[in-house]
Amino acid sequence: MKNISDLFFILLVTLILLEACDDAFSPYGTFETKYSLNCIVRSDTNLQITTLYKSYAPNNETDSDNRKSSFIHNSIIRLWRGNDEIYLFKESSDENTNYYFTDKLNIQPGDQLEIEAILPDGNRLKSKTKVPDLVKKDYSRLTEIIPPKEGNTVTFAWQPNEETQVFVPVLYIYYKELIGNSFVTKKTEVPWMYVKEGGEEKGIHRPPLKSSVINFSLQNLERVLKSISEGKNKDNFIILSAILEIKVFDKNLSAYYLSVGKIIDSYSIRLDSQEFSNIEGGFGVFGSLHNQKIALLFDEDYLEIFGYKNRLLKR
Repeated sequence: MKNISDLFFILLVTLILLEACDDAFSPYGTFETKYSLNCIVRSDTNLQITTLYKSYAPNNETDSDNRKSSFIHNSIIRLWRGNDEIYLFKESSDENTNYYFTDKLNIQPGDQLEIEAILPDGNRLKSKTKVPDLVKKDYSRLTEIIPPKEGNTVTFAWQPNEETQVFVPVLYIYYKELIGNSFVTKKTEVPWMYVKEGGEEKGIHRPPLKSSVINFSLQNLERVLKSISEGKNKDNFIILSAILEIKVFDKNLSAYYLSVGKIIDSYSIRLDSQEFSNIEGGFGVFGSLHNQKIALLFDEDYLEIFGYKNRLLKR
């Protein structure tokens, strides 16, 4: 396996849970082995990753050595999609990371999933989850076209399926650039806001949010529009649309995020709450997420101000 970028969510979950596991043990208490299973199933890839770890007693080894030796090898991991499809996970490693994987599972919104891990010592870890349903656009709050008819704020809004559902939204401008004799479709991110770091401005994402609306300043969009063709011939560019790509968390993944980083308001996070687990026979998280897009078109007269052409986004 050459590309481990898909390990991001699962390794993040594993790291936090292992840290919690470390803190739970006292060198003066009675050591009890505990097991963790972590699997975040995603709709944007067929590659699905699972990790299995056991707790370890404090010793003189480094944390990285402890974690490496605490990985549980030679386990049988099966995942059911609905009542008919079964997927087996294979054990693998990449650099210093051990994991189990399947590269054949492509989930859809609303899928019912169940996972079971049979450990070499006979212990079983089990869990269930449901892939979140598609969210619908909230036209009552959604900006119709860019620029908005009133104000300098571009609003994306949708209707959540769960009261405590968490979302990760990232905005991109999609465009075509003439390279050689053909146009190539590209995208560039629009920062949610800019912050000063080391005397320079740096664009940042919006942190995961429980809200079903996100606002971007028109100024930030215009800043990115100008940068797309900076120092180049604008006739070689066609601006297509602004697309908000949303990672939609399921009930379990949302509950986990809210337990380790409870949202107080738009800018504050608490880290003092009890961590969520939905693993029968151990602890950890079995959850899912899917990616969804909301597109807004640019007014052609508006784009001409920046020297661009526009074509409707093909659906």
